Amino acid sequence: MKTIGYFGDSFCAERINGHSLLHRYDSYMVKLENHYGCKTVNTGVGGSGVWDLIINQFNVLENVPDVCVFFWTKPGRLFHREVRKLSVGHVLQPKWYSYNPFKKPVYDAAKGYYLHLLDWEKEQLEYLSAIEYFDRHTLSKLNSKIVHIWCTEIGNHRFINGVELHPALYNLSLINSTPEAMDRDPRCNHLEGNAKNELVFSWIRDAIDNYQSGTLVDRSQEVDHLAI
Repeated sequence: MKTIGYFGDSFCAERINGHSLLHRYDSYMVKLENHYGCKTVNTGVGGSGVWDLIINQFNVLENVPDVCVFFWTKPGRLFHREVRKLSVGHVLQPKWYSYNPFKKPVYDAAKGYYLHLLDWEKEQLEYLSAIEYFDRHTLSKLNSKIVHIWCTEIGNHRFINGVELHPALYNLSLINSTPEAMDRDPRCNHLEGNAKNELVFSWIRDAIDNYQSGTLVDRSQEVDHLAI
């Protein structure tokens, strides 16, 4: 195995190691690099949605990594090829775009959509449809090992290609934190410290080493134990 790719939102947007002045621990990405002696392909973007993962991150690859780890965010995030932080939180906080004349019209349009056009039932159906199509028609053609991780909540889709891991990473991130702190979270991938990164490392490592496509592996008890 030469490469591991990460695709998704802020739960996989950063790669840090313990030599950083701000961090005294290796992120799960670095732990996996060291364990397998492989390279990281990281395309994750904070605040991005499922369409960004598919179109901006995965579909543009010339070479698919040997292992692909997909971090599936929640529904409701909008898609733009250049302005990629289009979640409700980013759109409704002017600090994200007021200084940039190119981004402001896009954010204004997104704000209008959220305030006047959003239909949540349609949004959820579109979200699930995108994931199911990607699972059945794209992932089924890969020769790579595939790992799926839910970011904030478990979605209503069971993957038929790859290993699906539970629980959602939000459960792990919230230990010794609060939902309010997540809004402006300075932590790398929302996971501070060695213990949390070691857990995610072990989940992905075990999914790779014991790979059985189409299976679901629940590691919730390990999160509950860490919270004690």
